Amino acid sequence: MRPGDIFVKVDGVHLRSLGHVSRVKWGTRYGDGPCGPDLASVDIDFPAREDTGFLRMGRTLEVYDRGLLRFGGPITSTGRGAPRLIEAKGWARRDWDATLAPEPGARIGRNPDRSEFIPTAPTAPTLLLDASDLDIGVADDRLFTRVVAEYVTAVDAEGNTTATSQVTAVDSTAEALFGELPFPLDLTPLGLIDTSTALSYAQQQVNEFAIPEWTSRVVTTSDRLLTMNGHASHLPDVKAGQMVRMFHMPSSYGGLRRVAATDVVLGEVEFSTDTPDEITIAPARVAVRSIADMVRELGELRRAAA
Repeated sequence: MRPGDIFVKVDGVHLRSLGHVSRVKWGTRYGDGPCGPDLASVDIDFPAREDTGFLRMGRTLEVYDRGLLRFGGPITSTGRGAPRLIEAKGWARRDWDATLAPEPGARIGRNPDRSEFIPTAPTAPTLLLDASDLDIGVADDRLFTRVVAEYVTAVDAEGNTTATSQVTAVDSTAEALFGELPFPLDLTPLGLIDTSTALSYAQQQVNEFAIPEWTSRVVTTSDRLLTMNGHASHLPDVKAGQMVRMFHMPSSYGGLRRVAATDVVLGEVEFSTDTPDEITIAPARVAVRSIADMVRELGELRRAAA
């Protein structure tokens, strides 16, 4: 990666025109809540005597890689001293934080240019990850080995429910390892559906729930996070919401299942020019173990209850 590949603009002005720029960092997020660019920060040597208020809060900060917009959002804080730390929130994160009472499970999708998109789960992997050197801690916080789905089987002339039934989807491998852990899935809000549709929903859920959650983010490198053709990935291209096919899995994670590979949807991705050959990733479901995770989850619960 060449030094000029990544640059930062504020309201369309190259930040490097104001001073030396370093430590550019940005992240993306996918899952319940904001989807898209998450947080960004950058250091700039910008003496206080030259401060005209240009880098004030609310200005739009954008990060580009090889001319492609990777991050966009308003400046949320400007530090003191030299270098000066500038921080920003992605548009999706800003809009989510501005929503007083978001519904549980709701998502807000914003691209770096603030255009809206509808977050949808990927159906096929676009990256390969050699996980043989990853130290992945796991927890059973939200681990379920079977999903019992209740669905509507009959309605009256007015559309009111008159009968329901249940279908069960089971991950037998996970159940042999971890025991019977059922999850109740209510499909009745969907109205009248057939058994195969209900089973499909249940199967999708058990595919996600039957894998232990990670207890932390992990760092990997471009020579282990590969394109589907097996080439080293360009790390700034990687973003949350992509599906990664993991192979050579440690026993703490997929190795116990004795499968060759498993697919994981990235829920968090962070890249920094300080370590251009490394990237920090996490799946969409991470067990709460750090203070930062706990504070964020408590904040989401309070907002949902407001």
